[in-house]
Amino acid sequence: PLEREKMAGRLKFEDDSVRAAHWSAVRDAGGIRHDGAYGWLVASAEKVLTVLKDDGQYYSAAGYGPRMAETVGSFYLGQDDVGPYAGHAELGQAVNDLVERHLGDEGVAYTLARDIAVQYLDRVHALGMSLPKAQGATVDLIELARYVMAALCSVWFGLPDGRVMRYGGRIDDLRSLDSDDGMAHCPGDLMAISRYVFSPHPLENPVANRARVLGDRVKRAFADLVSRPLAIQTPLVRDIMQLVGDVPTRQAAIIGGVMLGFPAPVIGSLASVLVSWSGSRQLWRLQQDFTAPASADYARAAFAFANNKLRQPLIDTMALAPAPYAVWRRTAPGNPLAAGEGVGCPVVVGLASAMRDPALKAYPEPELLMFGGTRQREHPLYAPHACPGFGISMGAMLGVVAALLRAGELCATADPRVVTLKR
Repeated sequence: PLEREKMAGRLKFEDDSVRAAHWSAVRDAGGIRHDGAYGWLVASAEKVLTVLKDDGQYYSAAGYGPRMAETVGSFYLGQDDVGPYAGHAELGQAVNDLVERHLGDEGVAYTLARDIAVQYLDRVHALGMSLPKAQGATVDLIELARYVMAALCSVWFGLPDGRVMRYGGRIDDLRSLDSDDGMAHCPGDLMAISRYVFSPHPLENPVANRARVLGDRVKRAFADLVSRPLAIQTPLVRDIMQLVGDVPTRQAAIIGGVMLGFPAPVIGSLASVLVSWSGSRQLWRLQQDFTAPASADYARAAFAFANNKLRQPLIDTMALAPAPYAVWRRTAPGNPLAAGEGVGCPVVVGLASAMRDPALKAYPEPELLMFGGTRQREHPLYAPHACPGFGISMGAMLGVVAALLRAGELCATADPRVVTLKR
């Protein structure tokens, strides 16, 4: 019976075709509701913020811990700031400070992502036009997002390097794990692990079982990474290794965990936006507004121009189905909700639902909620577990969109995930 209740909850609150309506019903009925074995559903902006702002006294992030241990390794994700699972505040804040210091500049992330995307689209076009009677090149919008994110990970973290971790883009990569070469793939394997760690109720088979196998491969890749001399590490990896100290397993787990936090939300959001714009033809309306006088470097739009033209449309579309759609916690011993359902009951926090709540408009920069809030303590949306990657994520997504819109003539196809590029 409990498993049937979880399955019913998955269908209602996770299925793309119906989840918005079910979350809306919870939001309209007071913002919080218990749904059997699926747990507590938190849907209104006010109540979502209550959970996100909690330091572990009432809502614990400890449920992530065992899943992280099974995949990339144990570290502060899966700890709280206070209570029996305390430990997040000590090291988590320091590592996140490093992430923001090294990667937090939106303009830098934009330029890097834009240039990678321009080079990718040039190669795709050249390859497509090399075929007999070619009329254009096929651009897979999801593959574009995956490729750029993997390349960014390589620049920021040193992986994938083609030696211990190679490019492999699909989250649903169903290669046989019994007969392949055993090498980790980025970003696909990281996305599969993210699905297991961050989903409130992942299926044991295939999601959990596959994530554990892929986790072993990812652990080996990061163990190899931290065994290399500091002098050849990226600046971020070097500083994290020095901060953590000479404990290789801990270094590997933290660096792996930090990198794990980027591909799934960025690819999930960017791919969803691009496919939505392709299907609605918004992509072409934006392209018309994104033209500028021809120049020698027309393909590389300046950050200020792209930010002015694209930021709000990007945020508006992301808000309809952010990635992740929801996060989760467990009720802590001091939580009044535990009196009825017991300590450790799942609490599913609807980020997408909160983004649809008109009350959120009263807050400055409401888009921060899609990233779990902000780490700026003076901000009304401050949350201790907020993602430190808001700036680089926005910069990277804007860079990819800008490169696509300046790539040439884009032609719609029957599949909104694919466009034809002509020059």
